[in-house]
Amino acid sequence: MKVENWENLRIIECRPGVYHKRTYGDGVQVQSLTFDPDGEVAPFHNHPKSEQFFIVQTGEWLIRVGEEEKKITPGDIVHIPAGVYHNIELLSNEASKCLEVFCPPNEDDLKADGLI
Repeated sequence: MKVENWENLRIIECRPGVYHKRTYGDGVQVQSLTFDPDGEVAPFHNHPKSEQFFIVQTGEWLIRVGEEEKKITPGDIVHIPAGVYHNIELLSNEASKCLEVFCPPNEDDLKADGLI
């Protein structure tokens, strides 16, 4: 059994004002996303081999998936199939959080964390 505490995980600033904490299991990646109000929005991108979920914890967000866009709020869960282009933007004026789940883990993150 693997037990970790979010407070003890390493904070990674992936872009100005955008932070991740992440952990991995066998075939899955879970990470917290904290976005400052002035955080840099990711370009429209995809994860060719990983499906992804966003689970909104706090704040109001605008998510773009393929040709669709939607405002999402706490409690909303968004599924993004592998290979589909997407991005997420914080609309709130305060730092906000989402959980993200990747299955299988995102290869770029595995490489950045020295795991492959």
